[in-house]
Amino acid sequence: MTNSTAPILHVVFGSSAAASLRQAIADSGRNDEVVGQFDALNFGPIDPPDPVLRAKWVREELGWDWGGESDSSGLDFRRDDVFWHRATTHEGRAIAWFSRRCTSEYTGFLEFVWRLDGKPYEVVDITDVLALPRNTPAIPRYAVATGIVSPREFFTDPYFGSVKILDATDADLHLSLWGRLRRENAPLRVLENHTLISAPLDYFDDSILSHITPEWRKAARVVGDIIGEFWDTQEIQLGDDFYWSRIQHLAAAGRVEARGDLQSMRLTEIRRKSE
Repeated sequence: MTNSTAPILHVVFGSSAAASLRQAIADSGRNDEVVGQFDALNFGPIDPPDPVLRAKWVREELGWDWGGESDSSGLDFRRDDVFWHRATTHEGRAIAWFSRRCTSEYTGFLEFVWRLDGKPYEVVDITDVLALPRNTPAIPRYAVATGIVSPREFFTDPYFGSVKILDATDADLHLSLWGRLRRENAPLRVLENHTLISAPLDYFDDSILSHITPEWRKAARVVGDIIGEFWDTQEIQLGDDFYWSRIQHLAAAGRVEARGDLQSMRLTEIRRKSE
């Protein structure tokens, strides 16, 4: 039974989205609460999405040290257990925010629906919301991800005004998609033709190599160019740490040359390997 006196709980998939929405709530004087997922299910094993198993996979495949519990920034991924419990057992009104243009938000939302077990929730799907222009003249662009929405925009009509109940038909479609992706349990979940598909770990290698020139360039600059390419398609695939991991792999495999501190993308230079 829903508790009508409980504060609204906003469920978001990413720490940036959680921070922005908390700021929006504080600025508007609301008493709503926010829970945000720390992990990102667009990479690694998801059947089940166990934090310890995923940390082991990340260490072995991507070279990140989560220590079984936290990443290099100190985020404790055991807190996702708290997130999931709070997100799926709240007795008051709950609203999940996500975009199908952002793989981390989309996959987090699909796991959320999977865990709901038919419980009704409200959603704000910002996939087709045009972001408010910040420059004049401005080319209209989609908001792309909840994590980049400005705090001043969350409770405006294009966003909060689109809230709706997650109906059974939509839930079934989400469950069917996530069920398939869980069974496939691939290294990556990526957007292709506006749909989430499973993909191998080297899926983006050709794109990465296309940004590496014969001249020495900072690895961080190359990673920025890769992210910018996907940004131009108004989609967010993987994060900078993933692309940096693949560059390290390509360097270790002898497909690109690298110099500097290979543990830091900002202190490493790379170039296309000479023939």
